[in-house]
Amino acid sequence: MTIKKKQATKGEAVMQSYEQHLETQRERVLHQLINYGCYKAKDGRHLYELSMLELKTMYTEIQKQRINSVLGER
Repeated sequence: MTIKKKQATKGEAVMQSYEQHLETQRERVLHQLINYGCYKAKDGRHLYELSMLELKTMYTEIQKQRINSVLGER
């Protein structure tokens, strides 16, 4: 007796691909923040505890600070 593996429907495959894309994007933002020397949020939580929205907001704030510091040096 062989057990057939359930094949994913097209919708399930698309959803799985989207979830993988989001996780890859989240990891990229995490690594960028770590490269900037950020390891925790202002409230003390570690980066891995933050949502994607919180990570992107933090990244945007740091980018603005970096741009302002470069423009201020001129």
